[in-house]
Order: sequence, then C-alpha cells, then structure tokens
Amino acid sequence: MGNCAYCGFEGKLTREHIIPDWYDTANSASDGQIFVERAPDKIVNSDPKIKDVCAACNNVVLGKLDDYGKNLYEKYFSHPVYCKERQKIQVDRRRLTRWLLKVAFNSARANKADLHVLKDYAKDIINDGSCDDIILFCSTVAPSIGDGAGWKAAYRQDARGSIKPSAFRVGVFRLPELDFYRWSFRYVYIDSYAFYLAIPQRDVELHEEKKHVIKIMTKGSEFGVRVLNEVIDTKPPKYHAANIVMNHWANFPATYGVIEDPWVVLSSKGKMDVLHYPIMREDIEREDFSGVLSFIDQQLATREALMSSLEKVEFSVYGYESDSRELWEIDEVRKFLAVLNSQRPYWLVFQGAKPGWTQVLLFCLCRLKKDSYGFGFACQEDFTDLMNQWFSGLNEISNRFAISYELNKKLSDRFGDHIEQMRCD
Repeated sequence: MGNCAYCGFEGKLTREHIIPDWYDTANSASDGQIFVERAPDKIVNSDPKIKDVCAACNNVVLGKLDDYGKNLYEKYFSHPVYCKERQKIQVDRRRLTRWLLKVAFNSARANKADLHVLKDYAKDIINDGSCDDIILFCSTVAPSIGDGAGWKAAYRQDARGSIKPSAFRVGVFRLPELDFYRWSFRYVYIDSYAFYLAIPQRDVELHEEKKHVIKIMTKGSEFGVRVLNEVIDTKPPKYHAANIVMNHWANFPATYGVIEDPWVVLSSKGKMDVLHYPIMREDIEREDFSGVLSFIDQQLATREALMSSLEKVEFSVYGYESDSRELWEIDEVRKFLAVLNSQRPYWLVFQGAKPGWTQVLLFCLCRLKKDSYGFGFACQEDFTDLMNQWFSGLNEISNRFAISYELNKKLSDRFGDHIEQMRCD
C-alpha cells in the first residue's frame, strides 16, 4: 500500500516500467540496449521498473500512452535516418509530450532526481494536460559506417555495412547560464530519434528564462527542431551512432573498460567508502600544486568519476605533526590553501561526513582573531565571500555534470551541518 506517484491516491501499488516493455521485445533479436542514466549502475539491460503506481494509472492511462509510443516507434522511430535525410513525422504533440514526460518522470523517480519540478506534472500526464509549458525539441542520429580511417555518417546506400543507432536511453542534460533549480532538462533517445525536454518549475514566473532556453536550443544544432505542432520536420542528422557511443563512453569510461580506474570500480561496487588525499609538507614548502590539482581534476574528469567520489573524498595536511602550532597559524599552509582554493573551489562537492577539513579550510582562508575561547573570524566578510565562492563552485559542477537539485541540496545541507557541528564544538 502507498500513494500513487501519479494520481496521489492511496492503494495497492504495482510495478511500472521505466522503459516501455515493448521496446525490449521489439529489439530482442538485435543489439538494442536499455539505458537509464544513474550511478553506480549505468546500463540496465534487464527491465528496470519502479513500484509506486496504482493499477488504475498503470494499466489504463499510462498503458495507453505506452501504446501511443509503440505506434510511433513502429511507424517512425524504428526506421534509421541516414546522412543528409530529413524526415516528416505526424504526431499528436500533446500525447507525445505526455508520453516522453512519463518516461522521464519514471526515470527521475528511480534516481530520486528533479522531482521538485517533475512531480507537479504528474496530473498532466494522466489527465491529458496540455503540457504547454514544456519546451520540446527533436533531432535525428544517422547510422555509422567505417571507412578504414574512422567512422562517418552512413548514407542509405551504405545500409548493409552500417551500424544503426539501437538504444532507448533516458538521461539529463544542461544548458549554460540557467538556474537548474527551476528547470529539469531531460533527454529521451529512441534509436535514430532524440527528444529533448526543457521542463520549467510550476508556479514560478520564468517567462524570460523560457525565451533564453528556446534561443539556446534553437541555436544549438544538436537539439534539432522545436516541436510546436502536429508535424515534426526534422533536419538532417548532425551526429551518427559512433559519435553518440563515443560520447557515452567518455562519460563512463571505467564502466566500458575504456580506461582502468580502480577507485571508480571499487566505489561503484560499494567496496570503498573513503578516498583520502594527504597534502604533503614538502609540496607546501615547494609551492608544488601539481599533485593535488591532478588528484582533484581526476575526480572531475568524467561524470562517472565524480559520482564515485561524491561525499567520499577526504583531504588532510601531513607533515606538521611535531609542530606545536595549529595549521591555521602556519603562514605557508595558509598561503598554499589560499592559492589552491582560488584554482579549485569545489570543496562542497567532496566534503565527507565529518567537518574536520571544512574547519581547516575556513580557519586557513579567513582572517582570525584569538581570544580566551580560542579562534574566531576577525572579519565576517571573509566567511561570506568564501561561502559565495564555494556555493558557486558547487553549482558550476552541478551544471557541468548534471547533478540533480536533490543531490545539490544534500551537499549544501551537509555543509550547513558541518558549520553547526563546528559551533557546538
């Protein structure tokens, strides 16, 4: 028993497919893959489901939407779009948007991401809502063919030797200069067709931001054409299957064995909880930042590496154990951390469960005063400026790697807890 994610009524809950089950059936004899973007498991080949939908919503309304998606697949999406080709497909824009939104919402609930935006559209999905606020774009992906020197987009006459796009993928994307707190950006790839949904938060005035989103996506050739009516007249494919696969591998290289990253493997399997990096005294005295910068950049190299490192990285300063001074009383430590912070202000991304490193940074990066109770901040502006820098750094990484609002908030709240623990201590 529980409350249905769509209608909200309490009752017995049933299993709902994240990816429509007809896709797995349609591709059972081919190499079609089901993909849901999440960590640590990146590719789901089984038949991912969630159990939070009542029977009435699942079997009636959502079932009809999936039937509509299946009809579109059989008529259009299952047929490859080759190089230089345009396709004109007839759709019911409202039903198409509702179906894509349903797929995105299912995936988001499985990942507990973007629900602050998407949950307000649940009633539109089941009640034939207009979804007019949602900005929808469509592009196509051509098959690939090898020519000895690499891969290129295949023409129709190359069909026999080509590799076709064959995957149903659901994931997230980001647009620059936009507050992801107020938007959910979701893509749904279905073989040769790619749909991009820009979904604004309800009950918030975003008129100017909507114009900005439309402008960016219209200029961005990868998004294709905006879906405004019942006919989608696609542009010729900008990318081909190999482009998409290589980009995917670039985001999850350890998963596909492109590179060996023992930390990512062990972390994703739950066999490693902490990744510790000691900043050595000799590096501080030589002002050698290469080691720590390389370490941080390694954690930010791919989305896969970042998701394996979130909340698990701990830093320390090593080599001053015999020095009677606190670290924040040592000028060379303060100077070293100040330069490091200016170059990589991403500490909120990596903060662990305990506030030790947060305290070291705050005390080393802010001007201090000493009294009978110990140390305190001599200038509140130092603390405020640092907070602005760190939260901007967290938002930058969240945008770059499509970290969800929920995870961003969790990291922000953890920092607040660290500050509170420091005050209690």
